[in-house]
Amino acid sequence: MKIIWKAWLSLNIGIEHLKKDEKGQALSEYAIVIGVIAVMIIATLVLLKDSLVGVFTRIINSLNGVGS
Repeated sequence: MKIIWKAWLSLNIGIEHLKKDEKGQALSEYAIVIGVIAVMIIATLVLLKDSLVGVFTRIINSLNGVGS
């Protein structure tokens, strides 16, 4: 009976340790979220590339006109 009790206690301690040890899981979740956000930003920049080039071209031309 003592052996069974020790095994049960050891199992419970191990399970409690696994429940508390979520640091790696949280880090993985943050990495996935950051990766998804990065992909979304890159996709948005690729889709809006021509519009962004036009906006920056107008800004540069306006700044060049101010200096003249």
